Parts: sequence; structure tokens; C-alpha cells
Amino acid sequence: MSSFPLLELPFVAFKNVIYQMDPVDVLIQTQHSKFFKSIITAHKCLRVPCLSFSLTVSKDRTTIELYFDREFPDEKKLKDYGQDDPNRFEFIFYGRWRSNAEDYTKKFLEVLKPKGISLHFMDVDLADYCNHFMFYYVEKFSEIRLNQTKASEKELKFFVENIKTEVLYCSMSTVFLESVPLDLKAETVRIDNPSFLDFQSILNMKCKRMSLEDPCKNLKISDFVTLIRNWMEMGNLKDLEMFEMRIHGQVDEEPYLDSDELRKTVFQEAMEMKGAAKETSSKYLLALRRTDGKLATISIRSYFQFIVVQDSGPFFDPSIFRNSIFN
Repeated sequence: MSSFPLLELPFVAFKNVIYQMDPVDVLIQTQHSKFFKSIITAHKCLRVPCLSFSLTVSKDRTTIELYFDREFPDEKKLKDYGQDDPNRFEFIFYGRWRSNAEDYTKKFLEVLKPKGISLHFMDVDLADYCNHFMFYYVEKFSEIRLNQTKASEKELKFFVENIKTEVLYCSMSTVFLESVPLDLKAETVRIDNPSFLDFQSILNMKCKRMSLEDPCKNLKISDFVTLIRNWMEMGNLKDLEMFEMRIHGQVDEEPYLDSDELRKTVFQEAMEMKGAAKETSSKYLLALRRTDGKLATISIRSYFQFIVVQDSGPFFDPSIFRNSIFN
């Protein structure tokens, strides 16, 4: 059987053939032909857009994950790929082949131009990755995940402060004996074990959303009052959309803060702040209105939750902000 002379076709015919090909097959071809890659890159021949590119670095492997935006009506196609999600494709590099991940990454990014690029480090020492090749190829990430990673204060500050990302997820295996002052810039930050976080870093942060999945024992009741006051008076946190922190730790742990005392103090202080605060039908929920008209809620039970309410957002409850509540 003779081979198909793809590269000898006229451009229009070539583009039509590429358009019908599976994007992963096209990507594989770009690894073997610079001429082929240059055409695909220059003329954007791929039929299916790449939604996201993800690179995961762990102890024994480097993994590239690609997500495409397409449908698979043919069940046989799904069976052929052997994956639950036919839009997801995975390339895994082990051992000495891990060095190939950089070349694949560079070519994939050039060809695909994905809408989002994320970088994950899992169960590694961050000291070995401060000069990772991805930092030279990507100006801003959609997500950085530091999952069970080890780090000194220097490495933690490098990843949190110097790497531009929309979402930052931290789950550090390192135990910091003292808090680390950080300049938090990511729009969304989630931290699983925030023992290293101090209140001044929260007060000065540029984040719009922060979730602390474990209690941050560096925070006092007065700090929660200060946080709400800063938002109400349109201070540095005027653009904050969500802040939540678990008050109760593990099942067998005593809560480091009394949620009833926290709720009583925060609610009473909020009532006296500039703007307006009103009780709701739930004793656990307080409604806020800032002088510029922005609305928010504070909920305090096992979590402390502050949420700015959007009329069309998932947290909007019109019964909380009925017309008469602030009259």
C-alpha cells in the first residue's frame, strides 16, 4: 500500500484533509516534520479548539493533558481512545524520557495556542523547579497547583509572588513554624493548610477570592472584623468577592475559635459600620450593603463565609435582599 502524499497536496486540499483529522493525530505529525508544524501553526488548520493545556510534574513522571472542545457521537471513537472523557488526551513521560516533555510542550503550545495553561507540581521539592522551563514559555497561567510540595520560605515566596496566575492552589507538606509575609496577587487563591499565612498578607492581598480549607490559627476574631470593615469602607479589599475559612478542623479537634462568639462579635461590629447591615431570617446569616450599593452576606457556622452577591450569581437569594430589608 502506497503512502498518502499529504505534503504534496495543494494548500486548499491539504487544509481540508487536516481539518478532517483528529487533532491529536495532527499533533503527533508536528513532532516529526518541521515543515508540517510550520504550516499548521501559521494557518491554524486545526478544526477543534484546545480549551486547556496542563503540565503535571511529580516524582516519577511528567504528564501533559490536553482538553479539546468537541463532541463524540460515535461510541466506537470513545472505545478506541479508552478514556472516560474523549476530549481529554494524556501524554506521560517516565525516566529518561522526561526530558522530552519540554520539546513536546513547546511544540504543542505553538500549534494549539490553548485558551488556558496550567502547571501542577505534585509531591516534589519546589527548590528543584524555580527555573522550570514553563516559566520561560508562558507569561501568565490559568492555574498553578502546589500539591503536597516541600518548600522553604524563599521558594514559597517565589511561586506565590513571582509567577503570574489566575488561580493559585497551595497544599504544602512543609510545616512552617512561623507565618510568612506574602504578596498575594492571583485572582483566586485556595490554601489547604494555611499555617504560614498571616493576617497582614490577607489585608494587603490583591485577590478577589480566597478559600482556606483548614483553620488559619494566626487569625483572631478581631481580624475578621477588620476584614469586613475594610470591604465596607472600600479599602484595599474593596474588590473582594469571596473569603471563606473553615473554623472547625478535623472531627476530633477542638475548634480554635468559638463560632458563636465569632458570629456575635462580627455581627455586632458590622451593625455599626459605615453602610448598612441587617439580620436575616437565619441567625447564622447577616446581609450587608455598602455605600456604593454592593451587596454581600456573612455566614458563620463551621465556616466563616463572606460572599459578595451578584444578581445572577450562584449564591443569589432574592429573599435575603427583598426590597424592604434595608429600608
